[in-house]
Amino acid sequence: MIKYSVVIPTFNGSERILTPLYSLLRQTIPPEEMEIIIVNDGSTDSTEEVVREFKKNYPDRNIIYTRKNNKGPASARNVGVKYARGSIIFFTDDDCEPPALWMEKMIEIYEKHSDIAGVGGWYTPLLCELKTSCYQQFFHLLCRFDFGWGLDFFEGKTGGYSPLPSINGSNISFYAWVFKSIGEFDTRFRRPNLEDLEFSERVQSQGASLYYLQLHILHHKKMNYKIFIKECITRVREFKVYQKVRNKEYITLPSVWQRFRRFKLVYSKAENRNYGFHYKRRILFLALIWFFLLNFFTRILSLYSH
Repeated sequence: MIKYSVVIPTFNGSERILTPLYSLLRQTIPPEEMEIIIVNDGSTDSTEEVVREFKKNYPDRNIIYTRKNNKGPASARNVGVKYARGSIIFFTDDDCEPPALWMEKMIEIYEKHSDIAGVGGWYTPLLCELKTSCYQQFFHLLCRFDFGWGLDFFEGKTGGYSPLPSINGSNISFYAWVFKSIGEFDTRFRRPNLEDLEFSERVQSQGASLYYLQLHILHHKKMNYKIFIKECITRVREFKVYQKVRNKEYITLPSVWQRFRRFKLVYSKAENRNYGFHYKRRILFLALIWFFLLNFFTRILSLYSH
């Protein structure tokens, strides 16, 4: 009997998709109680062939594969929800590696807390990447800048509009009834950014609680200067969508220097919180460029939106 469903949206993930799939095979819950739903979001590479070969190699597993036109991860997750038969629906991404206890630990939280609607956590870059790539280090610190160090130290129930439990879409789960009661992920978010935050806020605004679990998954995404610029543009675009979705036409942003000074505080505390780990000095330069680019692209999009 299917009790749990895992939804994985993927776009051109032929070289990545096997990472989460093999991780899900190692989950400690009985395999007959779970199903894996892969939603191909209009890939143009060999993702379909890779998934079909994987499904062929494991005929005893409950694996569902479907393909749709490219409309972004929010839309792909919604399609996965429609196929899901489990009472709890888990979500991860095609470049992530959940630990073997991932589902078991979340299920334990649901059993202990009957008043919660969802459970989830955050992600951690590969240690080899974090040690050698200043871009990985920067994005690692940027999350702590945006959401606080509670991502690494807090665990428990949350409610309201706290930014901390904006449980990341690659490490999240909800009761199936949530989607019937609250609705779906907002498909106006066409890129992987802020759609999970908006959904978490919407769930909590209806009086439901979420549980932030201190169980991170591994994120295999590599960072370089091209991704640095792309991430900046994506964040600005999705922020403008977030403004419309939350019915806030204008949200005042701190100045470049205000945000840079706050980031320096995060940077100064980082090595103290990670004894023996040294962050590269060029991160401060990246942060300054990042905040300048965010303000620049935000102004450009504001002009075009009017």
